[in-house]
Amino acid sequence: MQHGKHLAEQAARDLATSSKNSATAVGPAERPLPDPALIDAINQAFALFRVNYHNQFYSAFADTTLLDQAKRLWLDSLRHVGPGPVLAAARALIEQEEYLPTL
Repeated sequence: MQHGKHLAEQAARDLATSSKNSATAVGPAERPLPDPALIDAINQAFALFRVNYHNQFYSAFADTTLLDQAKRLWLDSLRHVGPGPVLAAARALIEQEEYLPTL
């Protein structure tokens, strides 16, 4: 029994030491906050879609929960794109496409 306790204590010490001497750099604890301009651009794009694809829009986003989920998905997927291209693409889509766009 004493031997098992000794092994457990040794393993705990080894783990504590290895976590302090890790070769892997510590990354950020949280993701950076999204660009407020990108959030605004996505909100504007969805407003354009609501006006131009009225029935399709309300069928796709029957409640605010679904709409919020879609906006979060767009924000996460388009994080690397600036707000200008997002709005330009939304405007081009409403002029060219008959159906509500998806990612």
